[in-house]
Amino acid sequence: MKKIHLLFLVPLLLVMVSCGPIIGQMTRLGDGIKNFQVVSGSLSSLERGKKLMVVGPFATGEGAYYIARGDDAVFFYRDFKRNGFWEPELYVGDRNQDAEEVKNSLRSLRGAALKDKLGLNAVPDFILFGEITERSTFVAPTRGLLQRVGYRLEIVNTANGSSTVVEAVVRARFPDCTRIIVDEIIRRAQG
Repeated sequence: MKKIHLLFLVPLLLVMVSCGPIIGQMTRLGDGIKNFQVVSGSLSSLERGKKLMVVGPFATGEGAYYIARGDDAVFFYRDFKRNGFWEPELYVGDRNQDAEEVKNSLRSLRGAALKDKLGLNAVPDFILFGEITERSTFVAPTRGLLQRVGYRLEIVNTANGSSTVVEAVVRARFPDCTRIIVDEIIRRAQG
């Protein structure tokens, strides 16, 4: 009789133990870019080897929130640096200052005025401003923290003031979201 109980108990335990990893791995099917569109401007106008200033903290839209204020800008800086397409710099002024105020104060500056205001060695060719448009997080077994996050990114040419605006939504593991978006921006800029 005990052998019959073991015959049913062992498969039941195996099913219970393997459900978490199976569910966790099934979440991979939903990973990747959910939406990517160039709202205005053109990514092809963004040339390789130029200097890019990433400005943080990003603004937040309705339904969006920070993991930590300023981290999204740091993640984009890190991933642009890793990619090597541009020479990025990071500017995160007063983390408590309103992101829209920072954007408005820097957006219209050109050349030496921008260099002096930020205390830079050289004038950046482009400035990246961002807004987090949505964010939701959840934990997947064996995968860790996953998030669905949306960004509205504005890349401003400091020479003439023209801008390229990109809206992107991605779902992936927490540290990979910005990398996926940066890789897509660079892929389209080269293409």
